[in-house]
Amino acid sequence: MKKQYCYSSILLSFLWMLFWGSFPAFSSDEGAPAKAKRNTSLYTELSFGRDEYRSQYLSAQIGVDKVFAFPISVSRNINAFTDASLSFSGGGDWDLGANLTPRVIFNFYREPNSVTGIGLSFSNRFHLEGLWKGERSSVLTVGVEGTRYVDRGSVTVAGEQSGLFTSKKGRGRGGSTSARLASGVFQSSAWLSWNHSLTDLWSLSASAQKYFYLGAAPVDGNAAISDRPYVPNQAQLLVDGFPEWTADVGGSVWFDTWDLGSKVAFSRARNSASGVIVAPAINGGWNATEILSIGGSVSYAIQSKSTLVSINAEWMW
Repeated sequence: MKKQYCYSSILLSFLWMLFWGSFPAFSSDEGAPAKAKRNTSLYTELSFGRDEYRSQYLSAQIGVDKVFAFPISVSRNINAFTDASLSFSGGGDWDLGANLTPRVIFNFYREPNSVTGIGLSFSNRFHLEGLWKGERSSVLTVGVEGTRYVDRGSVTVAGEQSGLFTSKKGRGRGGSTSARLASGVFQSSAWLSWNHSLTDLWSLSASAQKYFYLGAAPVDGNAAISDRPYVPNQAQLLVDGFPEWTADVGGSVWFDTWDLGSKVAFSRARNSASGVIVAPAINGGWNATEILSIGGSVSYAIQSKSTLVSINAEWMW
């Protein structure tokens, strides 16, 4: 009950800050025009998959002025084999020009098996259409991230400290027993994504992310969180343990009030016998009003024969 209360309090505080921050400030200069500022958006997504997998994700980007916006997010993932994993993030996003749009995000992860992670990511968007004076958008995003995972203690068995942690049912989807992160594992990654509009109707997209690890033995480090219900944003499929790399390629067609897209995602986890996981997906969206859009996606991981279904909604004003 205490954990549920804490989680609900965080969500309520987050929503209060979002809507409070979106109201205009009162000023004694009644006739002064309102200052221009970046748009504010709210995005929520629910996902369902195999092994009773469920994911709730809520994010917002609050426009503060014409340059700065405040991004923040919270998510909760759980399946039949593990305790819930939680993540929180917040930071800043600056629009300083066509090719100077830095974004800095602080991340916190609470994994199953008494593992926590704290990290920092940095990215920048480049508008490539300026290179050839094109009229259609072509955006390249590059970024780097670093996260350190450590355990929060050890359990006591027969009066002695044990170096093993177990999930609530003892075994995870990969059939592994979680091992203790004695000295921690530092995970770093570099990624890029590209979205290019071919015409007013068609667009192409692609992304790739490579992960690197320092610290404890990779096998022990991977086992420590291999039971977590982890869903990488790029691949939208279930992976066991630390990822080694992810990538996807796809396209979309846009109409007046709706869009339809498809992509193929690829992913590989460290020390996994599954090899490269391939997952085709389709997605669609509908602009219900000028400020509200609703969408969904379905992906299927071929090797694990698992389906992931997501529904989402976004408000922007």
